[in-house]
Amino acid sequence: MRVLAAALLACWVICSEAALSAQSLSEIISTHSKVIAKSSRKTIQPAIDALVASKLPNVEFMLVQWRAKALWLNKSTNAIIAVQDKRMIDLDTQSDLGPFEKAGFKQIKPNSGVRNLISGALVAFQLNAPEIAMRKAALASIRRNEDPAYLPLLEQSLGLETDPALVAEKQQLVHLLTLKYGQSADTRLAAIAAIGSSLDVEVRAAL
Repeated sequence: MRVLAAALLACWVICSEAALSAQSLSEIISTHSKVIAKSSRKTIQPAIDALVASKLPNVEFMLVQWRAKALWLNKSTNAIIAVQDKRMIDLDTQSDLGPFEKAGFKQIKPNSGVRNLISGALVAFQLNAPEIAMRKAALASIRRNEDPAYLPLLEQSLGLETDPALVAEKQQLVHLLTLKYGQSADTRLAAIAAIGSSLDVEVRAAL
């Protein structure tokens, strides 16, 4: 019986993951449209998690538009679009849907708390972005929203970083996050040893 239950559970997990991966961006947005439209920090995290977990190609575009308050809700259909230069943009394809008229639409205005969460979600996309300004923005977001989930992302991005100053900054952040969230005393002690002689204000405050 236990073996059967385990097999059924495994099947359910696999099927659930397959269903999630098969969803389009618009379907995920539709599922969470009410909380996205409300954009409350208390309720928005599951929507952000679902978007990021989908790994769909236009998620980054959608998150950027959401943070910029460029998303609008169609009051009749509950569909959500982006608006750029008075043109409606499809979130699934980034295709132009035609001129935008405000009638029948409600602007989605995430507050600062929600925008911070969105910025945190964008970190995974921005850490290895071609533009150095985007990579710097990702590091700034990590500093504002410290989370242990950023640690492996930072470690992975170190091997891809080409700017010496950003390599040093990423390495320092790795040590600071390890110091705070390291899973063993040895890793935390190693982080202290690596940055212990630094005179940086942020480092001194963490030690």
